[in-house]
Amino acid sequence: MNQVAISIEGMSGKTIVIGNELQGLFSIDKALDIIEKALLYYKENAIPGERFANTVERIGFETVEKFLLNSLGPLTHETL
Repeated sequence: MNQVAISIEGMSGKTIVIGNELQGLFSIDKALDIIEKALLYYKENAIPGERFANTVERIGFETVEKFLLNSLGPLTHETL
C-alpha cells in the first residue's frame, strides 16, 4: 500500500517557506480527505486575501494539524 506524507504551511514565490509535516503517513484516500478538509478549513477561517500558509501561521500549526487529523471519517459541512 502506498503511503504519503503531507506538508502544510509552506510557501513559494517571493518568500519561500518550508512547510511542516503532519504527523504520520497516510493512504492516498486519507490524504485526499485531509487535503479536502484543509481546503474547507481555509475557506472557513482565512481572512480575505490571506494565503493558506499565513492562515496556518496565524492560527497555529498544532491547532490546524489537530483539526485535520481528528475525525478522518466522511467530510460534510457539519463535520467542520
